[in-house]
Amino acid sequence: MLSSCSSFAISDGEMCINKTMARFAKKMQSEGINPSGIGGGIDHTNGKHNNLELVFMTSNIPDIESARKLIIKTIDKFLMEVNSNEEIRPFLVEHPFTIKHISIGILSESKRSGLSCVSNYKNELTYRQDNPDLNNLQSMDVHSETYEEAVRILSSQN
Repeated sequence: MLSSCSSFAISDGEMCINKTMARFAKKMQSEGINPSGIGGGIDHTNGKHNNLELVFMTSNIPDIESARKLIIKTIDKFLMEVNSNEEIRPFLVEHPFTIKHISIGILSESKRSGLSCVSNYKNELTYRQDNPDLNNLQSMDVHSETYEEAVRILSSQN
């Protein structure tokens, strides 16, 4: 049996980043999405955060259009929150922080109806739905687009 007596201490930077992410996640509840998880990554060459990740749950994502509005609004608000917070700047790999450094996932609680998930990885947005084969639990990509393409589509609808 292996054991360790070492303790794990969270740095001031991690505490500050985690508080900012938790505060943002809580704010988003008023938008109909509930926080489900936070995470991130650190560039070990300089000790600064190079990735921030948030996962939310929502009751339903009926279609790509509603998913697009929701993910773009969430990305934009999160980047505004991060970039306007001077307290966390020393702990970020760059300022302004951009979409290439964040990952947002929004999962639907409604199974087998509409989309199961919308997410971004860097600049790429991916829309997924549950597999119609009930024996296959792997979701299927149904659409993808860049962040800029999604913003352009939303702008043309206004």
